[in-house]
Amino acid sequence: PPPVPSGTSATDGLFRDKVLVSWNASSNATYYEVYRNTSNNHSGETLLSSSQTITSYNDMSVNPDQTYYYWVKACNDEGCSDYSAADSGYADSEAIINQVYLPLIIK
Repeated sequence: PPPVPSGTSATDGLFRDKVLVSWNASSNATYYEVYRNTSNNHSGETLLSSSQTITSYNDMSVNPDQTYYYWVKACNDEGCSDYSAADSGYADSEAIINQVYLPLIIK
């Protein structure tokens, strides 16, 4: 199996409706599994994605202002690595939404 992914990171209040989880690529990995829990342990964690082929995942199933803990496993045909180090993240119900206003030009 590939080595454990490093650099697991989850956004802290950057978005209202999601947590962006990212990690460093693991050599020989062909896909990744992403896990989440509301406590910093693996007991009862939820598998969010079992076939992630890129090194980021948008968790769109979060409740705003709830802290979540995320782990990633690197996998290939030989099996999966152990869990990565955990990182916590949350969506902020009051996060500022960036909006761009363009002028309306009528000809």
